[in-house]
Amino acid sequence: SRRLSARGAVVTAQRPAAQLTVEIDLKALNINLVDGDLLATAELSARIFRDAAKITTSDTQVRSNRLKLIGGLGGDKALSEALTQAVNDLDFSSVNSY
Repeated sequence: SRRLSARGAVVTAQRPAAQLTVEIDLKALNINLVDGDLLATAELSARIFRDAAKITTSDTQVRSNRLKLIGGLGGDKALSEALTQAVNDLDFSSVNSY
């Protein structure tokens, strides 16, 4: 919500009738350990509405790797990187025509 607020979006659970509303669903947030490497995956689905009519959708899936971790540290960073990149990859360019 901080990243969206910084871009000028009003983040709220309320849905004002005449404003654009963005709903973001976190479909998956996983972390796996494979041969000493961490692999984090974030999958998001976003929809934009105006007056309860869907305008556009955007889906993204991102993977983030942390290599050769010692003592299992770094999982939080791998998850954070994947989630941040997934939010950054959402495409709302079609909203500019409304």
